[in-house]
Amino acid sequence: MNQTEQDERQLTCGRYVIAVLAAVLQKKDVPPLPAGLSWGEVYEMARQHAVEAMVFSAVSPAVKTAEPELYARWKRGCDQDMAQTLTQMGEEPRLLAAFSGAGLRAMPVKGSALRGLYPSPDYRQMSDIDLIIQPEESTRAVELMGTLGYRPPKGDITREHEASFNLPPFLSVELHDSPVKPDDSLAAYYRDIWEKAEPDPALPGIFHLKTEDEYLYLLAHFIQHYEDAGIGIRQVMDVFIFRQAHGGQMDNGYLDEETRKMNIAPMRQNIEALADFCFAGESEEPSEDVREMEEFCILSGIYGTHRSRSICIMRKAQRAEEKSRGWKLRYLWRRAFPPKEEMFRRYPQAREKQWLLPYFWLCRLLDGNYWKNHFRSELSALNHTEAKK
Repeated sequence: MNQTEQDERQLTCGRYVIAVLAAVLQKKDVPPLPAGLSWGEVYEMARQHAVEAMVFSAVSPAVKTAEPELYARWKRGCDQDMAQTLTQMGEEPRLLAAFSGAGLRAMPVKGSALRGLYPSPDYRQMSDIDLIIQPEESTRAVELMGTLGYRPPKGDITREHEASFNLPPFLSVELHDSPVKPDDSLAAYYRDIWEKAEPDPALPGIFHLKTEDEYLYLLAHFIQHYEDAGIGIRQVMDVFIFRQAHGGQMDNGYLDEETRKMNIAPMRQNIEALADFCFAGESEEPSEDVREMEEFCILSGIYGTHRSRSICIMRKAQRAEEKSRGWKLRYLWRRAFPPKEEMFRRYPQAREKQWLLPYFWLCRLLDGNYWKNHFRSELSALNHTEAKK
C-alpha cells in the first residue's frame, strides 16, 4: 500500500470517528462501521485524537460482540481515563485554593474551561491542568507546587515561558507565565491577558477569561498548533461545543473586531466552517481550504506527527520565501539545524549547557537514523507540496 492509499484509508477511518462523535453530540444512532475498516483501526484513530472514551461510549456494544479482546483493552483505557478525569476535577479546586491562599494569581485555561461543556466530563480528556500565572510570581508559584507534592518530570523540560510538574499517578500541571510562546505572532496581543479576565467571586487572586476572550484564546491555541505541528479532531470538536454552548450569548461584534486585531479572521471563518461541517451535520461540500484543513487534522492526530510537523515547516518556508528554490533551501536548512527549543527536546542536556549546542547540531547532522528513516519521506512530502503550490 503506497502513501496515497494509506492516507485515504486513514481519512476514511477519521471521518467515521467524526461521524460517531457527531452522533453522540446529536443523540442519534451510531452509523455502521464502513466496509473494509476494522474496529482496531477505529480504536487507534480515536486514541490518536484523544477521543477514545467518547467513541467507546457509542460503539462498545458492537466492539464487544465483534472483538472481545479489543473491547476489554479499550474499556481498561477508558476506566483509566475516568480515574484521571475524576482526580483532575478534584485537584483543580485544591490548586486554585492553594494559589489564592498564598496570595498568588492564577487563571485556569484550555481544557479546564471546556470539560464541563461535554456530555460527560471524561469525554474531554486532558493530559494536564493549565494555569496562567504572573511572571513576577513564578518563583513563588514553583515553590508552592513543591509544597503541594508536585515535582518536575524527569529530564528538565522547563521552557522559557512555562514549567511542568507531576504528581503520580494521574496529575500533571503546567504553569505558563504567558498564554502564547514569546515569539508567537500573538505575543503582543496577549501582553496582558489579565485585562481580559474577571476575578473569581469566591477565591481572591483567581481569574477566569470572559466568555468571548476564552473563545478567542481557544482559536489562538488552535491556530498555533495548526501552524506549528498539526492539530486533531478533538480540538475541532472543542470549537463546535464551545459555540454550541455560548454562541448565542457571545458578542459577535467584539469577536469580529478582536479577530481583525489578531489577524486571524480568515482562519476563524475556516475553523468554524470545519467544526460545523464535521459535527453539525452540514451536507454542503466545504470549500477547498476547509477540506484541506479537515484532511490535515485527521492525519495529524492530537499533537501532530513527524510528517505533519515537516509540512508545517514547509508552509512557513513557503510563506517566508516566494521563489520555489528559496523556500526549499530554507526548509532543508531548518531540518539540518532545528531551532533551540526543538534541540532541547531532542537533547535535554543542551538546555543546561547551551554552549554545547554546536556539538549537538553536529550530532543531528550525523544522525543516520533520521536521514535514513525520515528524510526520504520528507522529500516525498516536499515534492507533493511543491506540486500543489
